[in-house]
Amino acid sequence: SLQRKLKVIASTKVIIHRVDGSTYTAVSADAGGAFGEGLDLVVYDELAQTKTRALYDALMTSFGSQVEPLMVVISTQAPSDEHLLSELIDYGLKIEEGIIDDDSFVVHLYTAKPDCELMDTSQWYAANPPLGDYRHAVYLPDATCAWVPTPDFQWRGKRCANQ
Repeated sequence: SLQRKLKVIASTKVIIHRVDGSTYTAVSADAGGAFGEGLDLVVYDELAQTKTRALYDALMTSFGSQVEPLMVVISTQAPSDEHLLSELIDYGLKIEEGIIDDDSFVVHLYTAKPDCELMDTSQWYAANPPLGDYRHAVYLPDATCAWVPTPDFQWRGKRCANQ
């Protein structure tokens, strides 16, 4: 069973693999630059929601002692083109276009067409590959209709569509 293989320490948000001693640690964005372990893998969820790049920089610095560290960023669209996530996406697109040569970086970007209608359901699937799989499509029409009436709601809807 999973409990035999893993030891969960809920108070510190740590999971320890009993056989090899590897650990999973959940780190809050509030940790800022106060994090400096030698990490092998980081999964940074919702980078677009961070207001500063302090945690990202601290996590990247922690890779220094590793031979092949890996960071995976999963996020919806950032609020501006100057945000760190937008800069990382732009960097990845330049690699795809052949402008930059860097085999250590890759971007997988799923977006709706910039000029599409918010209610264009085909674009919902373009921006949300898991739609209908583990993310249920049935909630989107009602939620999207709620976004249509005001510019602020439209911005939020487009952010979810990664436009």
